[in-house]
Amino acid sequence: MVYRPALVEPGENAMSDKRRRKLLKSIAAGSGAVITGKTLPELWTRPIVDSVALPAHATTSLVCCEGVFCDLGFSQQVPIIGSAQVSSDCTIVMEGDSIDGGWSGSGTVAADGSFSFPIIFATSTNQQVTGNVTDGCLRISGTLTGGWGNFSAPVSQGIASINQCDS
Repeated sequence: MVYRPALVEPGENAMSDKRRRKLLKSIAAGSGAVITGKTLPELWTRPIVDSVALPAHATTSLVCCEGVFCDLGFSQQVPIIGSAQVSSDCTIVMEGDSIDGGWSGSGTVAADGSFSFPIIFATSTNQQVTGNVTDGCLRISGTLTGGWGNFSAPVSQGIASINQCDS
């Protein structure tokens, strides 16, 4: 609800306006605030701004921060390793090695931190990775389809890019 004080014309109800100003000054002075006579307007007028509304995208926190995850810690017993990098433009790149050769894929992290995109293995196709970036880009977790298993990893400290994960 927007409060809109009534407009007061000069000379109209002047005593009431003076009493109101005096009351406001005494309240402010009694609370220890310092107010000069110029702080309060001569007349009460309608505010210029009725309300402020945030755009829809401003009310959702984005996870578009940078993070590199060197060891995705796959849960399956099959030999598979992987790493991921989230960039400030909300893109995510994942890559790794398995018994079937190298694998990779990339996609976009949604505003809620989720992602889903195809993964290409050297010897197979139609694999999908789904997951989430959580805790302010400090953790990544998800599932790689095709029996490759679940993964979960904290952000790697001091690593600036996915290329540094092996060094």
